[in-house]
Amino acid sequence: MTATKSALGRFESSSNFCSYRKLLASTTICTGLLVPGSLALAGDLPTGGSVAAGDVSIGQSGGAMTVTQGSNKAIVNWTGFSIGAGNSVTFIQPGSTSAILNRVTGDTPSSIAGSLSANGRVYLINPNGIAITSSGTVKVGGGFVASSLDIDDEDFLDGNLSFRGNGASAPVRNDGVISIGRGGYAALIGGTVTNSGLVAVPLGKAGLASGEQVTLDLSGDGFLQVAVPTAAGAEGAGALIENSGRISAEGGTVVMSAATAREAARRAVNLSGVVEARSVSGRNGRIVIGGGSGGRVSVSGRVSTASVSGLDLASADAVPTLKPTGGSIEITGREIVLTGAELDASGAGGGGNIVVGGGFQGTGDLLHADTTTVDAATVIRADATEEGDGGDIVLWSDSLTRFSGLISARGMGNGEGGDAEVSGKAALAYEGFADLGSDKGSFGTLLLDPYNITISATGTNNSSGTVPTGEDSVITVATLEAALAGANVEIATGGSGSPGGQAGDITVADAVNWSSDAVLTLTAANDIFLNADLTATGQNAGLVLTPGGDYSIGNNTTVTLSGTNASLDIAGVSYTLIHSQADLEAINSLGLSGNYALAQDLDLTGTTYTDAVIGTRVNSSNVNPFTGTFAGLGHVIRNLTIDVGTGSTNGRVGLFGHTDGATLRDVGLEGGSVTGHHYVGMLAGQVENGTQVLNSYATGDVTSFTNEAGGLVGYSSNSTISNVYATGSVSGHSSVGGLIGKSVDSTIGSAHAAGTVAGELIVGGLIGNSYEDTISDVHATGDVTGTVRRVGGLIGWMQDGTISKAYATGNVRGDYYVGGLVGSSSESMLINVRATGDVSAESAVGGLVGQLVASSIETSKATGRVSGTTEVGGLLGENRDFNGRISQITKSSFDSVSTGQFSAIGDNQSSGVADIVDLSAPTPFDPGGVQVPPGQPNPGQLADGADADAGPGQAPGTALPAGDGKGPGGEDTGLVLSDPLLTTPVCTLGTTSVPCGSAQDNGNRS
Repeated sequence: MTATKSALGRFESSSNFCSYRKLLASTTICTGLLVPGSLALAGDLPTGGSVAAGDVSIGQSGGAMTVTQGSNKAIVNWTGFSIGAGNSVTFIQPGSTSAILNRVTGDTPSSIAGSLSANGRVYLINPNGIAITSSGTVKVGGGFVASSLDIDDEDFLDGNLSFRGNGASAPVRNDGVISIGRGGYAALIGGTVTNSGLVAVPLGKAGLASGEQVTLDLSGDGFLQVAVPTAAGAEGAGALIENSGRISAEGGTVVMSAATAREAARRAVNLSGVVEARSVSGRNGRIVIGGGSGGRVSVSGRVSTASVSGLDLASADAVPTLKPTGGSIEITGREIVLTGAELDASGAGGGGNIVVGGGFQGTGDLLHADTTTVDAATVIRADATEEGDGGDIVLWSDSLTRFSGLISARGMGNGEGGDAEVSGKAALAYEGFADLGSDKGSFGTLLLDPYNITISATGTNNSSGTVPTGEDSVITVATLEAALAGANVEIATGGSGSPGGQAGDITVADAVNWSSDAVLTLTAANDIFLNADLTATGQNAGLVLTPGGDYSIGNNTTVTLSGTNASLDIAGVSYTLIHSQADLEAINSLGLSGNYALAQDLDLTGTTYTDAVIGTRVNSSNVNPFTGTFAGLGHVIRNLTIDVGTGSTNGRVGLFGHTDGATLRDVGLEGGSVTGHHYVGMLAGQVENGTQVLNSYATGDVTSFTNEAGGLVGYSSNSTISNVYATGSVSGHSSVGGLIGKSVDSTIGSAHAAGTVAGELIVGGLIGNSYEDTISDVHATGDVTGTVRRVGGLIGWMQDGTISKAYATGNVRGDYYVGGLVGSSSESMLINVRATGDVSAESAVGGLVGQLVASSIETSKATGRVSGTTEVGGLLGENRDFNGRISQITKSSFDSVSTGQFSAIGDNQSSGVADIVDLSAPTPFDPGGVQVPPGQPNPGQLADGADADAGPGQAPGTALPAGDGKGPGGEDTGLVLSDPLLTTPVCTLGTTSVPCGSAQDNGNRS
């Protein structure tokens, strides 16, 4: 071995210059290692070489040193290892896979200002730091590693390339040129790593690593792994890894990785230069940029794995047989910022893959970003440039993603457009554009995936601040319509657990229109609310709704798909679209179990059907049932007219004759009329066995020659009818209702009827005959007339059911069992109901219920005028127990003045408690049941505010002001609390008794 004296000693002995260690620690006073102008002070050649393992000889001739390696692996310890400008060190090794470890044991950093060359693999370890200056070149055939982290001799000799630092490892920098032979590798490893020069590794691997534990894997896919962050503040005003230069690994892999801790956010990677791993000759390039769990990654330069046509680095062939596809780009970190960046994974044979901030919809093992921000000057491409499909692009964050840039993943030739996802698990601000089209016209899909999201004409997109507020993300209509011009678009929401406690809803708040062939997909973890129109006019346009819960179409909202080949999919089910009257009629031949949707409004003017439109006739009583789904999408069928003829006995007549387990929703029937023998309704003659009728209405008139006529449905059994109404007049013999003729074991809610209803018996403003139903939030406003019995403003006859939060305002007339709300109630519950219409009948007539049998009434009242001959009451006509069941009346009231009845109950045969108060009584009772004599101060306001201002000085018998129907807190209960007495207070005028405080009460007492 030959040792060579260097100029390093002269440099260190000079008192006019800083030592290398001081240069390394300071960038303000001493910058010799980092600033090219001072690198001339570096040592001329390595010094103090001592062979620790292997067969090595060292020779020098002037400014040239030659290190000859005889063994496949060797280790040399040097007191100093620098190469001055104009000088050279050449390693002659047995082969390209031979490796030599050069470790500096002295206390000066290494400066490579001259030339280092080798035919194998060279490792340079210097804990004081390493700098390759702007004049320095490294040209090796197999591989080059420059590290300020050390490696054990045994690990090196065994091929275990694990490097460990001291907790504050020195920086490593390249301002020169590092050139590696085909298929080799280059790695710069340090506390901080900077590249402003060129690193070229064709078909090989290049890595920049910041951390205190680094492992190189030369044979696997990982190449470089980092762990244990370097000391805090090591990056100064910069980043742990800085690349303003160029890194090129054609057909290979580039990895830039910094170890950071989540609890200690820091600047991890700043890429303002160029990083390329372009795909060549069937070898797809790969670029991985990782900032760790606590690192900020900033990219303002160019990152490319785009293919290079006509270049084949793997062989002597000038042109490869196959067109290469684009490679892959992966960027992760806690905070990712792309500013004026260009990410390109395009390929002649098809686009590649780009992932920023996490995997598709946050799946997979990739580290998730908290925030991802992409400005308007950033372009992200994964195009097919000559032939093939567009690639896949994903931008993700767990908290907030802001995107204002351009995405392009176009297909070429016969290829399809690619797919892209821009998602913030909690919040998304999307104001960019995605072109996912193709030459042949087929679109890829853009997926937008936050928690809750609202599509609105205006909105801030939650784009202010760096932390989501937990409110809904907003996508403007203009942004969405622009996206639909160039891609299929999917908007998806995550589940519960966001900062705002969002459930994962999608709301369309303002109208969206598109004329392209794009498909809009709305996928919600919870519900989809379509509160504004969606209109697609493209011939092949489509809509996909995939709610985790349900979807709803708001009032006056439509979904229009007018294209000849338009498509609709709801909850994974494909629908046949109905564009015309002929399409509607064709349901009978296409299949009664299918799924159909109105793509636009229909007008049936000029056609009079003689039977149900949908459902094939079996005999006069039966029709083959519809068992599928009919989605109206908010559209209207106008002027449906059905008349079976006066001599016909055909029943089950309506748009649908009979449904069994079907769903009918979001459809309006305007105008027209339906006439049939029995089971007659505008929408359906009969629905049963789990049928759902949702968000639908009818305005036409319905007539039944016999029984079961309803403005919407003739007969309902074991079905759900919700958010519906009917306004047409309805007539028939029995079981006649403004909405439903007869209902059995059904659930009916959010429903009303407004038309007049007429029949002989069992006639109701909403339902004629109700048996074992659950009814809530309903009302009827039309007048009801029955010539015989069981006639009610809301329900004619109610048996074994429950009704709550209901009211009727129409006038009711009948013979007996006639009530303002219910004609006859048997073993049922009435809770928080009221009636205000006038009621007249011969007997068993009540302001609320005509006949109450073994039923209960709670928190209810009647105020309409009541007239009759026998069994007439302001609240009930007849009240009796049955079969051991007792009627109970609690917290209910009537008004003796407005009803004209002194008694709450005309004929009370029940032994149950009757807790009823007269709203016009002059001697009110406070909630404790204490009677206040006329003319005395009222100790407390009643629950509905009645008579609260009674005070001293009023003459005995003076009528007190009527209650305002408000509770003490202003709530509209319409109720009073009273002493548990049934009898209405009565005052005697001579031999006549009148309700106290009534118009007949003149104040005189006898």
